[in-house]
Amino acid sequence: MLRRYHDINFLMTLDFDEFMGMYIKAKKEDAHDKLWQQWLSDYSRMTTETFVSFEDYKKKASKPEHKPGKTKEEILEAAEKIKALDQRKGGN
Repeated sequence: MLRRYHDINFLMTLDFDEFMGMYIKAKKEDAHDKLWQQWLSDYSRMTTETFVSFEDYKKKASKPEHKPGKTKEEILEAAEKIKALDQRKGGN
């Protein structure tokens, strides 16, 4: 309990940028550790044909999936539906 109190005091002495830097670093390390554990689990089922190095696994995991966007018409149609719903409920 005493250690936790000192940790909180330490955090309170940091300025916002220092705190956020430490927070982001910790989140990245946590994500890396979780990905490593996931790779180890997948590694146990890999064969010589399906082997993927951790670096390639990490690149694939950090690559955003490309989801085709909506067309302009689809966006406008959705906006009109929202507007109609809002007006039926008495919104301004």
